[in-house]
Amino acid sequence: MPSGETMIAKPDLSPRKDAPLQWWFVEGQFRDETRGVYDFMVSVFRAKITREQRQPGYMLLVSLFDHETAASLYRSEISGSMVDAFLHLDPTRSRKNATMHDIEHAFWEEIRLHGVPKPLVKSEEPDLFDETTLDIRWNDVSLSEVDDTIALKFNLPGCGSECSLTLRPERGWLGNTYNEQKKDDEMSYENCPRLAVSGQFKQGAVTGHAWFDHQWGELDWLFRKDTGGELLGWQWFGINLDDQTDLLLIKRHAYMSEEILQALCVYYGPDDDGAPRLIKTFDLLPQRHWTSRRTKASYPVEWLIEIPELDASLRFTPLIDDQEIPVFGLVNAIWEGAGTVSGTINGKEVSGRARLELHGYSNILDHDQSLNQWGRQIDAIISDFLPETLTDETLASFAGKPSWGYDSTAQTDMLIKPVWDLLKRGGKRWRPIFGFLLMEMLETDHRPFQTMLAVIPELIHNGSVIIDDIEDKSQMRRGGPCLHHGYGMPSAINAGNMLYFLPILSLANHPALSFEQRDEIYQILIEVFVRAHMGQAQDLYFSESGLRRDAAFWQDNQLEGHILQMHAFKTAAPVMALAEIVCVIAGTSQGLARKACSLHRGDGRCLPDCRRHQQFHQGASLGQGARGRPVCWQNQLHDFQGHGDASP
Repeated sequence: MPSGETMIAKPDLSPRKDAPLQWWFVEGQFRDETRGVYDFMVSVFRAKITREQRQPGYMLLVSLFDHETAASLYRSEISGSMVDAFLHLDPTRSRKNATMHDIEHAFWEEIRLHGVPKPLVKSEEPDLFDETTLDIRWNDVSLSEVDDTIALKFNLPGCGSECSLTLRPERGWLGNTYNEQKKDDEMSYENCPRLAVSGQFKQGAVTGHAWFDHQWGELDWLFRKDTGGELLGWQWFGINLDDQTDLLLIKRHAYMSEEILQALCVYYGPDDDGAPRLIKTFDLLPQRHWTSRRTKASYPVEWLIEIPELDASLRFTPLIDDQEIPVFGLVNAIWEGAGTVSGTINGKEVSGRARLELHGYSNILDHDQSLNQWGRQIDAIISDFLPETLTDETLASFAGKPSWGYDSTAQTDMLIKPVWDLLKRGGKRWRPIFGFLLMEMLETDHRPFQTMLAVIPELIHNGSVIIDDIEDKSQMRRGGPCLHHGYGMPSAINAGNMLYFLPILSLANHPALSFEQRDEIYQILIEVFVRAHMGQAQDLYFSESGLRRDAAFWQDNQLEGHILQMHAFKTAAPVMALAEIVCVIAGTSQGLARKACSLHRGDGRCLPDCRRHQQFHQGASLGQGARGRPVCWQNQLHDFQGHGDASP
């Protein structure tokens, strides 16, 4: 066995007071003959995130998967001491990764201003955290050593039913304290891969098996010191096969560079009562990804595991894809889930249960890469709605059955070719992204509405760009000639105007919207067209070279307000309209709409031009809305992002 890893007669599971980071992790499966099979996980974390921090902070994760209902439930709690320690960090401290610096600063501001965001729960400090032995009590969770066993109690997420389990080791304990060879980015650990489970759940007896880990070390396990705090991630597998074989596999990597920092496989043979075999050459090959609605993280949830030394080929398959758990801090979320394993070892077919932990996948650390991914998705949605080559069928879907016949070639050349020339030159596509994210903030799935939320803001915006270039006598747009130079003035005007109206067809007869909702959205779009043209008129008035401007004009006290109003109508109105549309789709309550859809200035006073907002404050129902909803806008989204009475 390599230096460091040793078998332990009796582990010391007590807290290591000098370790900045440590956790106790229990996962397993138990069975109740009358109620079914459950996979569970309980993790208790203790950390000091700064050297100066006197009181450690705590985090608790509990998850449960019910095989009968295929429901995955979780709890994620954070102590007040952990929140306070985070708020004492210097929010301006620099990181080499600019995006990570911005994320950390934004998260710090979010916590400072609004507290812990849902679904995380800020909890009181643990009732007991014994320093001499394993004895942890935190609300309904308790974890303690009792002679040669471990006692675990917790209430199951979602139902509150108490689960009381006794864990008795069936394997020897493996430990690695690294001694004097320990590096800052290595963790000491004590591990038992197989413990017999017995106990009570809902007044019924249960039996099963569990896995136990205790780890402690430095914060460098999470962040790479030599690259300015680069986030580290890992894939961890705990596998229990039916033939009594157990496997632990972990690969740690740097998130940005994807450099492998650690690879370790521990193999416990089915008939091996002695030391396990340590293997450092193996492959973890992702086979399928799942994308989270909540975080937009893409997790590799299905894997092929190949271990040449064992002639092993195993496939991990999750019980369900959505086993993401939100956590406190820059990590944001982890994928921590139960699954099954099947395959062969040394030519013998094997199968069993397993757990996979994916850490470091839910952060946007490359802003440009993230925008490009969004852009490709949005471009694909636009292409489905408005293909680059029109057919008679496509034209009929837009304009109905023709009396004589369509000339799809002419329509493609005169309308679609210039439009797609402009679209292919790029663009941030941030308006649809904003719409998608705002809808998810309102806890409404954006996917049934993604065509409408993509084509309405993006195509209308590009139509305004074409017309604006003509009116401004511009020469270049996005690295190429403006469309009126490349395709002629008549074609450019026609294509630009077409983009004002064509995307509204995505709203007509939408199966997920009521007639009242569609009518309300039509009104919003009509108003934004009027406002945008009024804003453009003001812009032209300011910039028209043929109009003489004397000093009195530029010194007029009303000039600043006129300029701001121009931007409010021309630039802000389409985005405000998109927010209003999202609120209509989400069917927000009046309490939430008041926070999400009120137009305010920074000083909190209403802008006088928001007729809907005036109606709302006068107590008048909007009438046009399906539920009398106020449909306005507020630029302070943090006021309702999952906090307090603003929660949907």
